[in-house]
Amino acid sequence: MHNQLYRRELGGNAITVALKVTVTLNVHFTGSFQGSTGDICGISQSVAHQYIKEVTNALFRWTGDYVCFRTDPDSQAERTIGFGAIAGFPQVQGVINCMHVAIKVPEHQPAAFPTGRASTPTMCNHCKQIMHDCACFLRDRHNAYGWILGDKGYPLRTRLLMPVRNPRVDAEERYNACHWTMRATIEQAFGLLKMRFRCLDQSREAHQYALASPSRIVVVCCVLHIHALQRGESMSMRKVMSGMPPQTMRMWSGKMLRLAR
Repeated sequence: MHNQLYRRELGGNAITVALKVTVTLNVHFTGSFQGSTGDICGISQSVAHQYIKEVTNALFRWTGDYVCFRTDPDSQAERTIGFGAIAGFPQVQGVINCMHVAIKVPEHQPAAFPTGRASTPTMCNHCKQIMHDCACFLRDRHNAYGWILGDKGYPLRTRLLMPVRNPRVDAEERYNACHWTMRATIEQAFGLLKMRFRCLDQSREAHQYALASPSRIVVVCCVLHIHALQRGESMSMRKVMSGMPPQTMRMWSGKMLRLAR
């Protein structure tokens, strides 16, 4: 990645890769504006924007190495055992939901984004790590990897299990209870990701980028998050909740209550 980011200015001065990476990580980690980050680093907003674009695109090329649904037998067995230990649900391979990121609504498509948010379909494993790509998994009618759990908003698919609407017997109540416990995993994954990368926090200002950029930024944040977890830089849910702004805490708590219904 160093070679992709290294270049010289017209005057012959080398632009350090460390500066580009520092500017990008500061914006993603803190959720600050490009202009203020540029002031700290001694560069203009337009230069900061270019650096962020370069580093984000370079990191995006590593997506397949980090944000992926591994189908080898060992990975499948690990997910089955991990999810089984959470609520005893057999043969579960992942949990899906949509992560919402505040965006600047395109002027030519205001009706397409009435809430001012873009949705990114996401799947996580038992370790609360984001996997990709849940859409491909659901389109594959011939896979035999196991079950995927989703909420009531998803359509019926061969390998996708949703909660029972209006449960009437004890077995359905127990199924829904296990289903809720498992689905809480992805809400916790979102909490961990947004705590590490404040640019994804809905309580902050919306992304001032073109519509395609927030989706790419979400993926890059997932790449960096998984890399940090693999290096042992974990985050606990207690730390996440203690660091949440009040508005985010209310939003997250409301979502967990809706899960329990």
